[in-house]
Amino acid sequence: MLSANIRLHPLLPLNLTSQITGLQNPDSTKQYFATRRTGLTRQKVPVNRIMEWQRSPISAPILVISHPAKDAVTTFKIIQHVMGERPRPVDIPRPSRISSTGGKRDGEDLGDKMVILEEIRWTLQLAVTHKEMRDEVYCQLVKQMTKNKHHDQ
Repeated sequence: MLSANIRLHPLLPLNLTSQITGLQNPDSTKQYFATRRTGLTRQKVPVNRIMEWQRSPISAPILVISHPAKDAVTTFKIIQHVMGERPRPVDIPRPSRISSTGGKRDGEDLGDKMVILEEIRWTLQLAVTHKEMRDEVYCQLVKQMTKNKHHDQ
């Protein structure tokens, strides 16, 4: 099995290839993904269903993380806003020079663009600073791109 993966990923280091192989084990999902339950009987939601696009914001992180859940929920809302799936900006600490009522250029509101750029900057800074949040943001991006009817490209 390992030799087949080496042939599939010839540019990857051997230790990374073995880690990828380890993640293909169903038991690894129990270790990394948070358990979700739904319905009256509280049945477990399969990971492949957790990792599909959804319209509503998440209420808890996708992964098992020690970082505050509030940041994971905020990053998901930012992803939705940037993708055009959320109409209003997310409430994050912003520098006072940025407002949502900025000037216009060629009929476009520069303030809205600046707000989106500031949301992206905040998310990237969080992801770079905290390894767990980097993985969480990655999973959230994959989630919102998987089976998304509005973004087929």
